[in-house]
Parts: sequence; C-alpha cells; structure tokens
Amino acid sequence: MDFLTLRESQRKVNPGFSYILISRKRRKQHFKKEIGC
Repeated sequence: MDFLTLRESQRKVNPGFSYILISRKRRKQHFKKEIGC
C-alpha cells in the first residue's frame, strides 16, 4: 500500500511522468491476472 501511495504522490509532483506510471500500473495488473493473485 505504501508503494502505491508513493506512486500517487510522484504522479502529483510530476504530471508529465504520470503516463509512464499508468502504463506500469496496467502492466502490473495484467501480470497479477496471469499469476492469479
């Protein structure tokens, strides 16, 4: 949870970097779906 909140804070600080974070989040969600967590 702390890692996610840290990401959100980074997104607020760097709006131009948000699209990279979004792409990483999508990859993580897809990865979790493959694992079945």
